[in-house]
Formats: sequence, structure tokens, C-alpha cells
Amino acid sequence: MKQKKFADNPKVLILTNKAIAEKNGFQQLYKVFDDRYADVKDRIEKYLCSIQALDVADLCNLFLIKDYNLLIQLVRKDGFIIHNANDKKQLHDIMHEIVSSKELSIKSVIEIACSKKLIKQTETYKNIIERNLNVLNQLMSDCFLYRKLNMHIGLPEVQQDLQFLS
Repeated sequence: MKQKKFADNPKVLILTNKAIAEKNGFQQLYKVFDDRYADVKDRIEKYLCSIQALDVADLCNLFLIKDYNLLIQLVRKDGFIIHNANDKKQLHDIMHEIVSSKELSIKSVIEIACSKKLIKQTETYKNIIERNLNVLNQLMSDCFLYRKLNMHIGLPEVQQDLQFLS
């Protein structure tokens, strides 16, 4: 079957950003595609923000660039108490443990930061973890899907990949 040809010399319209689309009179077209095809980078950033990974990353960056004043200001805001040099040393040790370890998962770093009062655990974070656990439990309770995952990629690998969820 021959495919129907719509135009002899079709043109490809590339809308690289909103300003260019508006300048050329394609703002509605840009909006349609922008709404439908959200930038993956933005979605990842939104998720990392919602699980507080970006908050912890900011603290780590401040520690690594030795901006201790801003680091102290941020952790004080979230409940870390600093009265003396020992408290500063404790903060230094916690941050050093986080940035030095190659074994910590994102989840465990966030949990350390919350338990040490470097950040306040948000309801959004709690809801995401609860929702992820529910999905994981559903997957594990579905015998067919469980066997299929185990057969194709091996359950230990699935559990390791989904470790963040627990």
C-alpha cells in the first residue's frame, strides 16, 4: 500500500524555545507541544525536589565549596541547633560522612539529613515513599508479574533497583 503524500516539499518546524515560537507567530503550536511533551529534565528535577534530594544536594555543595555560613544558616532553619564549636564539628562530621561515602543511596542520605535535622522531612516526601511502597507491594503480590520480572531480569536485581522505594 502506498502512503499518501501530503506535500511535495514538507518543511520541518523546530520550536526550540518559547521566545522563538512567539517571535515567529507559533505560540499556540508551541503551547500544544510544550504541554504534551514536558521536558524530561524538568520532570526529573521536579521529582528530585519533591523527594528533597535537591535540598540535600544544595547542603552538600555548600559543604564542598566551604560556604559554611550559608550551610549553617540553612540547617538552623530546619532545626539543627548550633550553640558552640562542638555543634559545628558535629555538622562537619555529618556532612563529611554524606559527601565521602560511596555506599549511601539517595534515600539513606535523605534519611540521615532528616534524622540529624539538617532538613525537615516534608509531607510530600512521606507521601511519595508511601505511594512507592504501595506500588512495590502490589508488584510483589502480583504472582504473574513477580515471576515475569524474576524470569527476565532477576528478582534480586529488581529489588536492588527498587531499593529506594523501601
